[in-house]
Amino acid sequence: TEELQSKLAVSDIRALLVGRDCPHMKGRKASHQLAFSLALEGVDLQSLDCVAPDELALSYWTDGINALLGQRMQSKETEKDLDTLLSMEIKLRLLDAEGVTIPQDPPPIPPDPPHYHFCYDLK
Repeated sequence: TEELQSKLAVSDIRALLVGRDCPHMKGRKASHQLAFSLALEGVDLQSLDCVAPDELALSYWTDGINALLGQRMQSKETEKDLDTLLSMEIKLRLLDAEGVTIPQDPPPIPPDPPHYHFCYDLK
């Protein structure tokens, strides 16, 4: 098995910092909207500083790190996904499914067909 030379345990992450709160962006006039940092403890580094290539990548990274830390995912992408899921749930509940019993277990898988010759011979 391969050993990773540079690795970081989730337990070493103290906080996720975004934008102006990032240590590598303090005092800089450069754009800070795509910056994020992991404030660390118990390792040689004080922080792991990053800049995402675009807003979508920033959302993915910050949501993923927040999920690892057991914190709320706050990006616009997550909000949009939650809205979509809630909309689908409401639509499903509005379907006329009254009196229809939905089984708890999936139906049994049928046996394999006797052969797999499903194409026609057009000769």
